[in-house]
Amino acid sequence: MALIENAVRVKGKTVIDLNGPSGNAYALLSIARYHARKLELNWPKIEAEMTSGDFRHLVEAFDKHFGAFIDLALPDDWSDCE
Repeated sequence: MALIENAVRVKGKTVIDLNGPSGNAYALLSIARYHARKLELNWPKIEAEMTSGDFRHLVEAFDKHFGAFIDLALPDDWSDCE
């Protein structure tokens, strides 16, 4: 799974630290849109899935579609966000 507990860079993969400036919903949607278009994926469908729930759902949908090449470093309080 591409959801990791700390921001250790894995060779060949980008790591987005959800504690940092790229760890908000708008930034993740922008990154997802860029990669979906670059990979010729159905962006409207992915966007609808990502925005159909809370932030945790958005992160899990992001991981589902882009986790093969982007790791997400979870915030320290991720287990409290249920």
